[in-house]
Amino acid sequence: MKISYKAGPVSGPQRNDSTTPPDTPRRAIQHRNYRTHRWSIALDGQVVRFTRPVLPPDVLGNPLPWTEQDYLALGETTCRIELVDGGLLIGPPPAVRHQVIVGNLLAALRPGCATASLTPLPVINLRLEAGRILNPDLVVLTDLDFHALCVPAAAVQLVGEVTAPHTAATDKVLKMHYYAAAGIEWYLLIDQESLAIHLYQRQGTHYVERSVTKAGEALELTEPVRATIRPEDLLG
Repeated sequence: MKISYKAGPVSGPQRNDSTTPPDTPRRAIQHRNYRTHRWSIALDGQVVRFTRPVLPPDVLGNPLPWTEQDYLALGETTCRIELVDGGLLIGPPPAVRHQVIVGNLLAALRPGCATASLTPLPVINLRLEAGRILNPDLVVLTDLDFHALCVPAAAVQLVGEVTAPHTAATDKVLKMHYYAAAGIEWYLLIDQESLAIHLYQRQGTHYVERSVTKAGEALELTEPVRATIRPEDLLG
């Protein structure tokens, strides 16, 4: 049985697809989701369509600026919601391909993390500074507090994002700037389509690209953990 998914906007409030550059100091807002999505599922060639809400009512009714208390009160949501300087970055739930890549990347990092007494985790609340909480696809941590609602940037040795066409500007510009400014040493960026792996190291308050690994090649990671990562294995 072949199953495919597509998502698109339905009538209603217009979305804002603007990208906020990292030098915008206050209330950076990027809406890449809307009140509802239309989903098309092809089952053995027959298309079935339905709609469903993806944003909790509290998001639509909360006035600006958003506080950490407002944000954390949302709890778990079906879409990804991040807090940036009193505004929200809102994105759709991750695709299956995206999740497979994240899972295999975590598996590749896990043995080296165990040896180095580090902990790899998938998407979590990462507090970069007061009023700025992002949800990276993965982190490698030095310390783990099972009761914390957020992980502090000081505990993160490496942060990773699997970037898709609709998140490329955010992952390569906005988040890259914020992660470096928060002092996170390593940034791993994987292209969801090509599987190319970009490794960045912090230099002051920005990142410098250290390597690009494409299909047929292998990334030999030595810091903060030892791991061999091959692009083709990320979908294996």
